[in-house]
Amino acid sequence: MRAPTQPTADAILLYSKVDLLNCRDNLPRETGIMFLSRHVGDTPSMRHVLLCPPLKPDLLLHVINVARVFRCVVEPCPVRELHRHINQALAEAVQSRALMLAYTRAGQPSVVVNNCILMLPRLALLTGLTCSGIFIAGLAALILLYLLKSFFGIDIFSGAHLSGIWQ
Repeated sequence: MRAPTQPTADAILLYSKVDLLNCRDNLPRETGIMFLSRHVGDTPSMRHVLLCPPLKPDLLLHVINVARVFRCVVEPCPVRELHRHINQALAEAVQSRALMLAYTRAGQPSVVVNNCILMLPRLALLTGLTCSGIFIAGLAALILLYLLKSFFGIDIFSGAHLSGIWQ
């Protein structure tokens, strides 16, 4: 058996960065959905466009969720419409790659995660202080009500006594 003279799509995707993966659903060795599903995690900015016949709703959800298809173009499709879908997918892929590159250069993801981790002890302390403050304020309010009733005869909640709870 001879090796193919043309490089396969998998070989091309292995050694080069691709922004858009466009295929039909009726590929020679596998379905286009399976091919796109295998290449979901290749690059975060890659967009998938699938040309296919009309799909059932459950298969369409599978295509969107598992194969991460950006556009599912129903055949037959006019060339202008296909060109529009491809341009939209490319524009979004380029924008996504630029954002990822900017975040990577700025070190933004690691800075955000590190700051969140460093803030955890402070947040725990703040939560403890807040809960303690609420408990102390409630206790002070109960003591104040007791003192007003016991020493000054002021009954703010008349008829409400703790002894009435157990009767």
